[in-house]
Amino acid sequence: MAINIDRGFVRISEGQVHVRRVAGADGRRPLCMIHLSPLSSKSLIPLMTGLREVGFDAPLVAPDTLGNGESAPPTPPEPDIPYFADSLARVLDALGIDSIDLFGMHTGARTACEFALAHPDRVHRLVLDGITEYPPETRAL
Repeated sequence: MAINIDRGFVRISEGQVHVRRVAGADGRRPLCMIHLSPLSSKSLIPLMTGLREVGFDAPLVAPDTLGNGESAPPTPPEPDIPYFADSLARVLDALGIDSIDLFGMHTGARTACEFALAHPDRVHRLVLDGITEYPPETRAL
């Protein structure tokens, strides 16, 4: 099944953020999808297509996180997950999106959790794929 995936950019303080979008049914809450790092939203195209194939008709929004894909690099030399969650809030603001369902995969799942904690009024549903708790020595790497 072929779907129309629009690509564009929004500007936040760090620069331009690349966003893939699929239009959906009017009045449906968008599903924001956060990829794992160091990939980009391109890795979510099969999932976006699969959702449409099974009849999911909400708008889909998938930004490339800062420093990945075609998005500007992050500002801090060692950005953390709260920074990426804050940048997601600013991307959604630039897109004019207030309320979302949120999906995150691996690193994107961590960002999604942090975003939901920081902005509980903006997240209706949260779906996490591949979130893992790493031991301190792995985190240090």
